Amino acid sequence: MRPTFPILIALCTLLAQAPVRAQAPVYDQRGQAGEEFGTSITTLGDVDGDGLDDYAVGSPRADGGQPDSGWVTVFSARDHSIIRRFDGWWTGDRFGWSVAGLGDIDGDGIGDLIVGAPFHGLGGGIWVYSVGTGAELYHIANFLVPNAGLGWAVAGPGDVNWDGIPDFAYSEPFDGEGRVWVHSGFTGAAHALWTGEVNGDQFGYSLDAAGDVDGNGSGELVIGAPQFNAVSGQFTLLDA
Repeated sequence: MRPTFPILIALCTLLAQAPVRAQAPVYDQRGQAGEEFGTSITTLGDVDGDGLDDYAVGSPRADGGQPDSGWVTVFSARDHSIIRRFDGWWTGDRFGWSVAGLGDIDGDGIGDLIVGAPFHGLGGGIWVYSVGTGAELYHIANFLVPNAGLGWAVAGPGDVNWDGIPDFAYSEPFDGEGRVWVHSGFTGAAHALWTGEVNGDQFGYSLDAAGDVDGNGSGELVIGAPQFNAVSGQFTLLDA
């Protein structure tokens, strides 16, 4: 067996001597003053039919309908023009704090979008939109628990209940131990609910789709709880 130690040393030397080059962006877009453009970003698939995957960008401090109501803009990947914009409702909603692509819920062949506004109303809210038509498909809000942060994080786990329609997930990490909900994309009804272990865990502070890790045909969610066990933190992988 030939020794690998000299080869590893040579490779490390080459890497250490490699020149550092500035990154040249394919495209660089800037927001307006104060809107916090780029707080959240997601890809959506091909919205405008040009063969390229388009994207949505959240601006939660933008003055849409009201000051700091926020908005989310859908851009073409080809020429970076605006395809569509969704606006928050009320002052301070911070609509666009979180965004995620969902796949095609309404059957028009175009991927749809979930948007979180964790300061909406009393305890936060989420919206699910048809990106193709601009129609609001679902709106869920917490008007019972102050500062629950519903919509702090959102995700598109795919079709988790095997009905052929993509479903959607969102968190409210400041409601007790923290909560993560999964809803049917077909009916909007709640499909699953998970909670943290101890009050203040902030379960659901971060949330993302993980794909089908266990091979059962249903997507999983990875969930963060940074305040678990006196801020030691935790992440959990759950079958949605």
